[in-house]
Amino acid sequence: MRYLKKYNELNETLEHLISRGVDINKTKFIYDKETNNTYFFLYNLSGDCVGYQKYNPDNPKEDGLGWMGRYFTKVHKEDTGHSKIAVYGLETYDMKKDYFFVAEGIFDIIKIHNAGEPGIANLGCSLSRQAKNWYNSLPQKKIVIQDRDDAGRELGAIGDWVYTVPEPYKDLGDMPQEEVNEFIKNIKNELGI
Repeated sequence: MRYLKKYNELNETLEHLISRGVDINKTKFIYDKETNNTYFFLYNLSGDCVGYQKYNPDNPKEDGLGWMGRYFTKVHKEDTGHSKIAVYGLETYDMKKDYFFVAEGIFDIIKIHNAGEPGIANLGCSLSRQAKNWYNSLPQKKIVIQDRDDAGRELGAIGDWVYTVPEPYKDLGDMPQEEVNEFIKNIKNELGI
């Protein structure tokens, strides 16, 4: 079940998700009507579900709020105590393609998925040593779309090609889908893919 309501009973949160680019017929998520939380599941390269990211647009975005914040990410731990590598969008990863896109957040990568391209959200811009090794082990070229801020530049370290979201936008999630489509098309033309 994609969410816990019927299509004809859309509420403000589901309308908000749609406005952020979520195709409620294609994007896999669970919506909990009682808490107004949306859950996106996170996977590792083996296809194991290793966590989730909770999103609630009614909650403040400030850091340090944990479960009560707008975003809350829970990832299972390895036996060593380190968090498992967890990404969003792995279902679009295609071994037959020569490339895939990488972006910081779920709503950023959904815009790339909507453009018909494979992409993985890293769920932040910082990368552990294990995550860098994981990305570097993948045979495809990585096209990183970094946010237009200082923190976003760290994600570019794993990219074979690195692009920054064009002004005036901070990230792909802020861009209208038509502009994302054009941006991706221009990148592919420039790279000859």
